[in-house]
Amino acid sequence: MALRGLYKSEAYADTTGYYRINEVHSQYEKNHGESGSEVAIQFQVEAFKDGSDELLSNDCNREANECICHVLSGCTNESVGNLVDKAYAYLKTLPHFSEAEDC
Repeated sequence: MALRGLYKSEAYADTTGYYRINEVHSQYEKNHGESGSEVAIQFQVEAFKDGSDELLSNDCNREANECICHVLSGCTNESVGNLVDKAYAYLKTLPHFSEAEDC
């Protein structure tokens, strides 16, 4: 899974980027005596120039393109695959990815 959308660049004209989540870290918390559990995830996004292997996310405009560490809390105790799906769903709620396509 990945997202295809606008990549804003300071180095050259804006282009289409191919965004993928390349790291997912989870933290499981359940206090003794409590019935609920919560998983918080941190994930990193990287961008490539669409149609090539050129990494764009090392461009100095990382923050404008959401190629930063994101934190998503309040997840239930789920498999890693489901957490990655939740991370992509979260990205789609951000203005930068509002028109991005699944690819």
